[in-house]
Amino acid sequence: STPSQNQAGDPVTLKLTAGQIEENVEFRLPRTGVISGVVRDIDGEPIVDATIQPMAKIYRQGHMELSPRAGVVNTDDRGEYRLHDLPAGRYYIQAGKRASSWQGNQTVAPYSTILFPNAPIVDGSQAVVLAAGEERRGINFNLPQAPAYSVSGRIEDADGQPVPNAFVYVRPAGNGALGASGGGSANAEGTFRIANLPAGEYFISGTIPSPPGKASSAQAS
Repeated sequence: STPSQNQAGDPVTLKLTAGQIEENVEFRLPRTGVISGVVRDIDGEPIVDATIQPMAKIYRQGHMELSPRAGVVNTDDRGEYRLHDLPAGRYYIQAGKRASSWQGNQTVAPYSTILFPNAPIVDGSQAVVLAAGEERRGINFNLPQAPAYSVSGRIEDADGQPVPNAFVYVRPAGNGALGASGGGSANAEGTFRIANLPAGEYFISGTIPSPPGKASSAQAS
């Protein structure tokens, strides 16, 4: 059998017998929409490679949260972006730019991640309502630079001895959480420092090099 829909949009089922040919089966696909705009800094200069993410409200165990939707894009050299192929619905548009926080990278501080029009959290944000086939232009942002922080520490084994050359990886905690990913290797004393991290909650994990003669490495978080 092949599922279809009637004029009311309710699913129906085509029941076929052996050898039967069903002709003139039509599918009507809903038109998708577009959300577009420009991302600038507080001085009005375009921000290149800012990340734009459509979000939608969901409720999990009675608590509201924003869930990322497919269609994330980056701004071009003029700071412009275009989210396309979006189904009709209500979207919370998130914009930001994260500095690279891999060890040894000397990039500038990241830009704040905000929700349209200029809110760090859902309270104060505004949903963009998109109809089928509609293009919503002018969903623009002005991003301030965010203060950057660092994470440092020391990796030790069970006996309290330093573990040199262990790799430390930092990633935002939770699906769709704000922050930046980064990492680096500990030095000979087992200490590490990962810079250029925006404020947020993070998971930290480490990979310990294998002793000579072993093919795998140990991981901890």
